[in-house]
Amino acid sequence: MTHIFIASSPKDHKEMQVLTRYLQLAGFRPWVDPAPRPGQDWRHDIDKAIDAADAVVAMITPAAAASIFVTYEWSRGLGVGKPVIPVILKETPMHPALTKQPNIFKAASFTKQTDFWEYFIKEMRLLFPMSYQPSNVPAHETLAELKTNPPMAIPPSGSDYNQNVMPTMPGHWLIIRRGPHVNTSFRLDKNIMTIGRDAANDITINDPEVSRFHVRILWHENQYFVEDMGSTNGTIVEGQRINGLQAMTRSATLMLGDNIILSYEVVN
Repeated sequence: MTHIFIASSPKDHKEMQVLTRYLQLAGFRPWVDPAPRPGQDWRHDIDKAIDAADAVVAMITPAAAASIFVTYEWSRGLGVGKPVIPVILKETPMHPALTKQPNIFKAASFTKQTDFWEYFIKEMRLLFPMSYQPSNVPAHETLAELKTNPPMAIPPSGSDYNQNVMPTMPGHWLIIRRGPHVNTSFRLDKNIMTIGRDAANDITINDPEVSRFHVRILWHENQYFVEDMGSTNGTIVEGQRINGLQAMTRSATLMLGDNIILSYEVVN
């Protein structure tokens, strides 16, 4: 099975999920950059994944164009001789090196997005004819169905995300899995708790991607909910950007901006 590295910005998470699902439909095995954080040795894991991949698919969007990490990823692919395939999902100027690639896919060239993805699948199979294997994605699945029933988010990978440390005391916990003070645990012991960069929060995370008052955690009807407080960079729960209250399930992941990941754990 052909391995495809997807260079994308976490801000384009929904688009990345759709791309990932269609690659799976085409019989490929995608791997997604787990949003590396400045100051950490993220390049080692990224380099290994790109070196092991058969090709790099570069998602082209304004967020991806502005990301130094996405630029590093497709540049690395070119540097080690991997085919780099730009997929233009949102109009934005492309780097000259990408415009020279022989295979460029542009969603805006199609009236229906489903037609674009069907074309994309067909061309990818032609580019990698030995890669196709039957997958667990139904052949009739459409983009509209994917949006109605989105695929599960790809779990973060790499050495900067780990679950080696788990709380042992009974209670509800948030644990930093990526970001400053990895594996620090915070017990949820109030009906309302806030998380943000400001020291006035119940949980303070000093990171530029985190707003001063980023999210609120609320206890309601015997479970915890999370609510974004109008943060600049948004909150993603289990791969979906949230608007309004979102229930938290055991081991759910919360992503604050591009850099911070927390997990919600329950110990009985």
